[in-house]
Amino acid sequence: MPKKKNVQSSGNVSPETKAKGGTGKEEPWEPAPPKQDPQPYDNTLKAWFGEDARLIIREFLHDVELLGENSGDLNIEIDRTKLKADLVYTIWSEGERQLLNLELQNSLEEDDIVKMLQYALGLYAKHKLCVTSALLLPFSRAATPRL
Repeated sequence: MPKKKNVQSSGNVSPETKAKGGTGKEEPWEPAPPKQDPQPYDNTLKAWFGEDARLIIREFLHDVELLGENSGDLNIEIDRTKLKADLVYTIWSEGERQLLNLELQNSLEEDDIVKMLQYALGLYAKHKLCVTSALLLPFSRAATPRL
């Protein structure tokens, strides 16, 4: 069997490379830029709840008793590109076991109420428990009149 000659030519480019308009010359490798957290405020606010959720929730829902920790098992994903409730807790309120859905936002958006209704419906469908929802705007300021 005859040996193939090892020919190196700058014109020796694969058909795929030619089809893509390439020249066969490799671009220098550069590392990808670091991935940024798409929800930095959201994740920070969720982390603040951590072990203090019981105390924080008591501040604005006085008649609610937290029965456990925030659990991924309680949460649901609604397929609007994986729309997911921020924080979901099991609570005791009005004499029964319920779910508490806390949504943390930087500002009130037009569709926030619709999203919260979707979360409540999805949580109810999964757990068959009453859902109490609260929208928290921790960085929002009340409008102040101009003098």
